Amino acid sequence: MLNADMHKSIDVKQQMKTIVALSIVAVIALPLGASAHAGHDHEPATPVVSNTQEKAAELRQKVEDQKQSRQERSQEAKTRVNEQLSENQRKLCSNNQTRANTMMKNMDDRRQRAYDHVTRVYESVKKFSATKQLEFDGYTSLIATIDDAQSAALTAMQAQHKTPELDCSHEKPRAAIADFKLKRTESIDAMQTYRQAVKQLIHSVKTAAKEGSA
Repeated sequence: MLNADMHKSIDVKQQMKTIVALSIVAVIALPLGASAHAGHDHEPATPVVSNTQEKAAELRQKVEDQKQSRQERSQEAKTRVNEQLSENQRKLCSNNQTRANTMMKNMDDRRQRAYDHVTRVYESVKKFSATKQLEFDGYTSLIATIDDAQSAALTAMQAQHKTPELDCSHEKPRAAIADFKLKRTESIDAMQTYRQAVKQLIHSVKTAAKEGSA
C-alpha cells in the first residue's frame, strides 16, 4: 500500500511538471492570439469524394494556397513578438526551458512519424495500382497532386525541425515560440493535405479494383 501511494505521488508530480511545461509555451506566446491548432498536434479526419479529377483539382489548389500564405503568415507573426517578458515570465520561462524544448522536440518527432507513415502507405498504394494495372480517370492528375502535397509537407516539416530552441536568456524569447507555433501550424496544414490526397488515391484505387472485378 505504501509503495502504491508513493508511485501515485510520483505520477502526480510528473503530471504537474508536464502541465507547467505546457503552460510556459502558452504564457510567453499569449500575445499571438488563439490558434485553430491550439491544444492538439494531430490532423482532423477528412472525407474523400468519388470524382477523382474534381478532388485532384481541389487538393492542388489547396497546396498552392498554403504555399502562398506562408510568407504572409510569417511576416504577421514577426510583428507580434516585440514585447519583452516581464521578470516573472522570464523566471517561469527559465525554470521550464528544458522541459519546453523537450516538448517541442517530441512534436517534431510525431510529425516525422506521421509523414513517414503516410509516405509508406502512398508508395504501397502506387505499387498495388501498378501491379494490378488499375486505370481510372484522373489518376495521373491525382498522382501529380499528391507529389506536390508530399513535397509541401516535407518542406513544412523540415522548417518546423529547424526552428531554434527556446532560449529564455534572449531579450525577446517570444520570437522562438512564435516561430515554432507558426511552423507547427503550417506543418499540420500541409500534412493534413498530404494525408487527404493519399486517402483520395486509396478511395479511387479501391473503386477501380471493384469495378474491374465486377
